[in-house]
Amino acid sequence: MSAQVALLITPIASQRALAALGRLAEVPGLAFATEHGAVMILDDAEFSAAHTSAQRISQVLKKVDAILLRRGPSEDPADSDVQATRFSNGEPGAKLAPGLIISGLDPLCEKLIVGGVSTEELPDEVAGVHSSSLSRFAAMRALAAGRKKK
Repeated sequence: MSAQVALLITPIASQRALAALGRLAEVPGLAFATEHGAVMILDDAEFSAAHTSAQRISQVLKKVDAILLRRGPSEDPADSDVQATRFSNGEPGAKLAPGLIISGLDPLCEKLIVGGVSTEELPDEVAGVHSSSLSRFAAMRALAAGRKKK
């Protein structure tokens, strides 16, 4: 369980829309859908890089909270190996109890955080979309398509 992992948990319904947001916010990661919303596995799970990525995505989301759930060493010595932080409008908010966040997540997210499965071993049934697989134009088109469905 030494590898770092960072998940950005959102209420966005579509993994393609989250990947598009990631592309526009210059946040590299693999987005996949869960029954509770899309989740992005950040390419860089290092503490400051993961927080910067979460800030960028939450800044684009506007008025929608996102939660950064990561496993790895923290800059705060009081933190455990797993941390959860709420982000809103580009700003970090309250630290959350990671156990409570994990208990409400898709089982795959739990396995990723506790080390039961690595990001390289993701099951084939996870049809993820990497933010780098979209051009900026395709990202804007994916977001526009999502707005029209409302």
